[in-house]
Amino acid sequence: MDAEGSQVVAIKLDWSNYTTWAYLMKNYLISKDAWKYVDGTLEKPVEGIENYAELLSEWDTVNAKILTWINDSVEPSIGKHL
Repeated sequence: MDAEGSQVVAIKLDWSNYTTWAYLMKNYLISKDAWKYVDGTLEKPVEGIENYAELLSEWDTVNAKILTWINDSVEPSIGKHL
């Protein structure tokens, strides 16, 4: 689940191009099997389930990757609000 290059999508979000950026980002995340983290299909593990620590570690790792991909694909003026 790694990005191939430093820029995940072809454009950076800049306040005026949200619809195009969102479409590209969603498709990118789907291609990386990560959209389920964003849309809530795969919920963050809750304490008390089997393999909690392992599942939480994996969830946190993927979540951090997603946040990095998103932050890298927006203009700095937007990224500082994420």
